Amino acid sequence: MKKSLILTALGVCAWVLFATSIIWVVNIGDVRPIVGAQFLGKGVICKDEDCSNTEPFSTPFYTSIKHTTEIEKHNLQLPIVVDEKLSVPYAVFLPHFADDVFLKFNGSELFGEPIAEKQPQRMWNKPLLISIPPALINQGSNLLEIELSGYPQEGLILDGVHFGPYDLLLSHYSWRNFTSVEVARFSIGVMLIFTMVLGVLSFARKSEPEYFILALSCVSAIVFSVHYGFDMGFISYWWWTVIWNLAITIYVYLIMKFTNYYIKANIRIIERVYAFVTVLEIICLLTAPPEYVFLISMFFKLHPLLGALAVIVVFIHYRENADNIDFRIYFICYSLGASLGAYDLYMTAIEMPSRSQHLLHFMPLAMLGISVWLMVSKLVQSLNSHEKLATTLQDTIDAKTLELQQTYEKLGQAEKQKAIHTERQRIMSDLHDGIGGQLVNTLA
Repeated sequence: MKKSLILTALGVCAWVLFATSIIWVVNIGDVRPIVGAQFLGKGVICKDEDCSNTEPFSTPFYTSIKHTTEIEKHNLQLPIVVDEKLSVPYAVFLPHFADDVFLKFNGSELFGEPIAEKQPQRMWNKPLLISIPPALINQGSNLLEIELSGYPQEGLILDGVHFGPYDLLLSHYSWRNFTSVEVARFSIGVMLIFTMVLGVLSFARKSEPEYFILALSCVSAIVFSVHYGFDMGFISYWWWTVIWNLAITIYVYLIMKFTNYYIKANIRIIERVYAFVTVLEIICLLTAPPEYVFLISMFFKLHPLLGALAVIVVFIHYRENADNIDFRIYFICYSLGASLGAYDLYMTAIEMPSRSQHLLHFMPLAMLGISVWLMVSKLVQSLNSHEKLATTLQDTIDAKTLELQQTYEKLGQAEKQKAIHTERQRIMSDLHDGIGGQLVNTLA
C-alpha cells in the first residue's frame, strides 16, 4: 500500500514537472524584438538627480530583492534614433515592468506622475502602450526617460522596450494585455457568476456540501485573481501581500475538500496537516516585519503546491470512485493547475527569471471548468440512476399488474366453477325433494 502510494507520488511529480517543462518551452509572453519597430535594449541608469553620473544597463533589467519598506526608484534613459520623417503615429510599448513607471520623451511628460508625488501603482502584470505626439519626435536623436519605481521586497523589473508605429505595436500590446490582465478580469467575472449560482445551489441542496465548498473556492479565486488583474496600490503592501497569498492557500484547501467529498476519499489526515500549516502561515505572515512578509509568503507558497500534488495522488488512488472520463479530465486539468502554480512560483521567487509572463491567473478557470464538469457529471449520473430506478420500478409494477390480472382471472374461474357446483347441488336437491319424492309416492 505505502509502496504504491510512493510510486504514484513520484509519477505525479514527474508528470507535473513534465507539464511545467512544456509551459517553459512554449514561453508564453516572451519579450523579443518586433519586426518593424526599434527594440530599446540598452541604455543608462542615472546615479544622481541630474544624471551627470550614469551606468550602462541592458534589458531585461532586474533589481535585487531588498528587505526594506522604503520605496525604490531608478531613473533610466534609453536613446532612440529616428532616421527619417515619420508619416504614421508612433508609440512606446512596455510589455513587462514592475511596479510603476513615469515616462518622459525628449523632456516632455508622456505618462504617469513622478514617484515623489504619489504612492507607486502596482501595474506589475499590465503592459503599457503610450502614443507619442508627432511634435515631440525629432528626426535624429531622441531620449526616452523612464522613472521605474516599486517595492524592493520583490525587486523592480523592466523588460525590453519597443518604439515603433502605433498600429504595429497595438496588436502585440493587445495580445499581451489579453493573456495577462484581461484573462484575470474575465476569470473574476466568471467566478462572481458561479459564486452566486453555487451559493443558490448550496442553499437548495444543503445535504450536499460540495456546492458550498465550490462557492467558497470561487471567492478565494476572485481574491488572488484581483492581484493579477487590477492595481492594488491603494492597499498597503504588507496587507495585500498577506491577503492574496492566503487566498491561494485557502483555494487549494477548498479544492482538496471538494475532491474528498466527490470521490469519497479518506484524506482527513492530509486536510488536517494542510490546515495546521495554513494556521502556521497565517501566524507567521501576521507577525512578520513588513520587510520580510514577501520572503515568508514565498516560503509558504511551497505548501499549496505540495497540497495540490497530494490531491492528485489521492484522486489517482481512489480513481475507481469516479467515472473513467471524469478521472481523465480531472487529472489533466488539476495537473495543469499544479504546473501553472509551479511555474508561477518560479517566476515570483527567482530574482532574475528567464521568463516574463505570469500564468497563474489561468488556473482558476481550468479548475472551475473541471469542478463544474464533475458536478454536472454527478448530476447526469444521478439522473441516469433515477431513470434506471424508474424503469426498474415500472417493470416491477407491470409484472405485478400482470400477476394480479392472472390471479384475478384464476379467482374468477374458481368463483364460476363454485357457482356451477352450487347450482348443480341445488338442482340435485330439488330433484331429490321435489320430483324424486313424488315419484317415490306414486310408485308406493
